[in-house]
Amino acid sequence: MILVDGIIGLMMLPFNVSHLGRSAYGLWALTTSVTWYFGVLDLGYGSALVRFIAQYRAWRDRTALNEILSTISLVFAGLGILCFIVTALIASRIDLLFNIEPDQVRTARYVLLVIGVYLSVRFPLSVFGAVVYGFQRYYLNNAASICTSVIVAVVNLGVLSAGHGLVTLVASITAVRILSLGLFAWNAYRAFPGLHLRPRLFRRARLREVTGFSVYMFVLDWAAKLNYSSDTIVIGAMLDTTAVAVYTVGLRLSQLAQQLTNQLNDALFPNVVDSDAVQRQDRLQMIMVQGTKLSLALAAPLCLGLIALADSLINSWVGPKFSGSVLPAQILLTVVLVRISSSGANLIMKGAGQHRLLTYTNITTAAVNVSLSIVLARSLGLVGVALGTLIPVTASFALVLYPAACRRVGLPVSAPC
Repeated sequence: MILVDGIIGLMMLPFNVSHLGRSAYGLWALTTSVTWYFGVLDLGYGSALVRFIAQYRAWRDRTALNEILSTISLVFAGLGILCFIVTALIASRIDLLFNIEPDQVRTARYVLLVIGVYLSVRFPLSVFGAVVYGFQRYYLNNAASICTSVIVAVVNLGVLSAGHGLVTLVASITAVRILSLGLFAWNAYRAFPGLHLRPRLFRRARLREVTGFSVYMFVLDWAAKLNYSSDTIVIGAMLDTTAVAVYTVGLRLSQLAQQLTNQLNDALFPNVVDSDAVQRQDRLQMIMVQGTKLSLALAAPLCLGLIALADSLINSWVGPKFSGSVLPAQILLTVVLVRISSSGANLIMKGAGQHRLLTYTNITTAAVNVSLSIVLARSLGLVGVALGTLIPVTASFALVLYPAACRRVGLPVSAPC
């Protein structure tokens, strides 16, 4: 699924830039970055939900599963409404928040509102995706995601080829994504035939139970988004949308590498929760060691190859006007290597009772990241923003997260390498 998304993304980027122009494409990237932060409005319940689904599935407790899912679905319905309200408020002040040309303000507002509608609908329906992941039936959601991505790409090509602009494009692909949410609901009932979502199954006790874990996931999600998605926000606030477009090219390469090499860890999270629930320390050790080795075996050749070929690849892909994205891309690909190296440690800490330390470390890293990026952007431009991410992420992994994960599973620091 990630491979298909990556290939489609690489093919569509130069097409979109050539039809929209660098400034309009940068505006799209900026508004998307802003709304991507709205994912944290789930207050950490999304990540917590997968954990509790995996836990109660291991304990064969169908009643608890339906109570938790019904409870969180009602919470998410309210959060969906909140999401749209926040989107509307940001849209009304978009010209005050970012360095946007006056003729782009109206377009930016429309784009934000359209994406806000999608997010408000997706919130209550996201419980279905969590069911599939908690039951480890990943292939169901992967198939739905591939179908959606292909249809979105076809619609994208058709809209821009017909001469339409950014607002029509975003509205069209958003309509496709909203309709595709029905596939994920169907998948959930296939994975868990006993699924029953009923308002009468709402339980305050279940909400308190999930909230005890979700509060840390909420802070952790915020930290992750600040660490890995704040760059375009910083650039949009301090530079302009053209600079955002240039930086986005390198960012897309690094995101593709991250997504291609991170699927193993996403799939292993329910296994970590399951192993911790039944107190299987040996399985946690195996996941830590083998997961880290396999992730690095996948990531290192890809990232090092992209770093070496970044100049010629970007020039062939989007042209010499984007040569300013080469060095930031190389730095961001180095960040990917560090993130993949730490993913096994993050996985163990998140799923096996060390989520508090993981949360505190990541929020500190995020604060340093944003502050350092702002400072370095003034003197080094786009390169400074990328370095502002690399330095704190590397330090937190080497000095805190990796040693702590090794202690949790009872292994020496040298074992997973």
